[in-house]
Amino acid sequence: MSFDIHEFRHIPVLPFTRWFNPHQGGPLWPNWDHALEQRHCRDGKPNDIPPEVPSDEDLFATGNSGFWCGPIHYHFGHQILEFSTRIPVYVNHLQENQKLIFGTHKNQSEFLVDQPIFFRQILEWYEIPERSVVISATPTIFKTLSCAKQQEQWLDVPGNENYIELLSKHAAKRLNHPRSKGLKAYVSRTCLQDKTMAGEGYLEEFLAANGFTIIHPEKISLIEQLSTYNDADLLLFSEGSAVHCLQLLGKIKARIAILSRRKNRPIAEKILSTRSQHVEHFDNIKGILDTVWADNKIAHWKALTLLRQKGLKRTLRSLGVEMTHWSNDDFQNAVENDIRSWISTQLQRPNFEENNGIKVLKRSLNALNMRSSSYLNGMSK
Repeated sequence: MSFDIHEFRHIPVLPFTRWFNPHQGGPLWPNWDHALEQRHCRDGKPNDIPPEVPSDEDLFATGNSGFWCGPIHYHFGHQILEFSTRIPVYVNHLQENQKLIFGTHKNQSEFLVDQPIFFRQILEWYEIPERSVVISATPTIFKTLSCAKQQEQWLDVPGNENYIELLSKHAAKRLNHPRSKGLKAYVSRTCLQDKTMAGEGYLEEFLAANGFTIIHPEKISLIEQLSTYNDADLLLFSEGSAVHCLQLLGKIKARIAILSRRKNRPIAEKILSTRSQHVEHFDNIKGILDTVWADNKIAHWKALTLLRQKGLKRTLRSLGVEMTHWSNDDFQNAVENDIRSWISTQLQRPNFEENNGIKVLKRSLNALNMRSSSYLNGMSK
């Protein structure tokens, strides 16, 4: 397996000053407009602008040589999907005197111990020692900086066969133990601070009673997650960032099923299809309750999804789940409790009403033929 890695000399690396649409920060590559493999891309197109370069006297010169990996981001899914796909390419090229170079936001720490635990666990997964990592939060000129292209991209640009094989070999080495037989796992979001799928607590209890192992990713280590995903015959996800953990694996034997929380956006469909022959997204969405964030913006990532109960039951049957003991009433009660709890949480957010939050809530409830007065009356911020 070979991957193109290009080397550049005397490259300034600047702290990140903004995330997404566009990114700004990291290396200032020569011939910027044509450095497409080195720049940050989404959906096959550049999604960055040149970093802000300070005066020469504010640039720290280092004799370090290394490989540019990307920024360290606080979001688990984006860290794997967008900023970690170069790492495995470098592992077999890393010499004693070379480093893996990561960028940070200008206000972040340069110490590895201060970075998100999932980032440190990604390094552990690839068996990268701390001495081989440089975190650049100050304007720095590197003696040489090498770079491979992103191997996968948001929105759903999958890796090629060489990349998937590379990941498969690494996973086989790291997870070298007899695989379980008949393992079924449900990857749940019930322990997250923001509930995002109404009635999921009941669904989780029902699946546990039907032989599913319940995974709360935030409660177990990355390698425990990967070990379970590698062993399973069936993986059922509540759509979310945990799905991107599968990108650290190569070929996956499991049937992968995802309960969609957003319409017309099957998460990582092509990326997952390069790893498993059986990937299904189930859209049983009855409706979505929207909320707002700052500046009157809809916060889609914090919306609450309501599922059609009949569709959900049909999905579970198609996955071989015995439905004899499913209770329509218990599920509906769980949905109702989650709706009220979620609305109460939204009303307590700072500046919620000033950002038209009440208006957005009423509009969402009315679209579902749910009387807004029965949910909003008597609730205070």
